[in-house]
Amino acid sequence: TAVSFMTPGLSTPENTFGLLKDLLSGLEDRLQSVRTNVDKRNQLAKATPSIWPTHGWLSSTAGNRSDPFTGENDFHPGLDISADKGDPVYATADGTVTNASMAGNYGNLVVIDHGYGLETRYGHLSAFKTKQGQTVKRGDLIGYVGATGNADPSAPHLHFAIFALTPEKQWWKGTPVNPYPMLGD
Repeated sequence: TAVSFMTPGLSTPENTFGLLKDLLSGLEDRLQSVRTNVDKRNQLAKATPSIWPTHGWLSSTAGNRSDPFTGENDFHPGLDISADKGDPVYATADGTVTNASMAGNYGNLVVIDHGYGLETRYGHLSAFKTKQGQTVKRGDLIGYVGATGNADPSAPHLHFAIFALTPEKQWWKGTPVNPYPMLGD
């Protein structure tokens, strides 16, 4: 009697091709899953603020400080970057502009929703180069340094802040995140 070493499922070419087709289909599904995860990570990276919004020098950091007008203790939710009036201001990550208008103490303010619960705010602008509803990419020009709102007119600067949004996604709510560690050299 002859002994067959063939696997019963591979006894015919049709069975062999069927098994290979099933294996390839499984690999294709796994590759699609990996591709989806890589795409999500790339989208998150593009939505994470990582460049300085303007060129200048840091004149105030995030955290507790003395209010420059009253001298009282104050919490500063972002960075102040001193620069010349009219210097360009750039989006620090991809997102959608949710506000580009006068906003009280912030003066001319641009707010960008980056998704993933992150939002950036660019205050005291002298002029806008974007509008509400516009989609922006990291590095896009969104406005110009100024001294509008509650800012010393002789000290133009950009107020830059990052906020983790509350579930209501209202721009005046959220938790401030110190931008400094997120920005590149």
